[in-house]
Amino acid sequence: MGKCSVCIKLQTEAEQKFKKAIEIDPFRVNSYISWVFKLSGIHKFEEAIKMYKKALAIEPNNLIVANFIKITEAMMWVERLTKKEY
Repeated sequence: MGKCSVCIKLQTEAEQKFKKAIEIDPFRVNSYISWVFKLSGIHKFEEAIKMYKKALAIEPNNLIVANFIKITEAMMWVERLTKKEY
């Protein structure tokens, strides 16, 4: 139980730091990408895709970001299709 509390606290702190980094420099694509990795890691794929799209709006020719959007969409669909209903 304690470990979960620590993880939740760290996730909240990480989110605040990513938001602050974007607030300081909203045109730094790496800040969005870093946040997306964190979101994908905790299976918040829809939120991650929104962040990727913001990054792509800043750098429309960034093929890495464009490809990561597709990968994240695939991960989201795999998770949805493999979830078991009880």
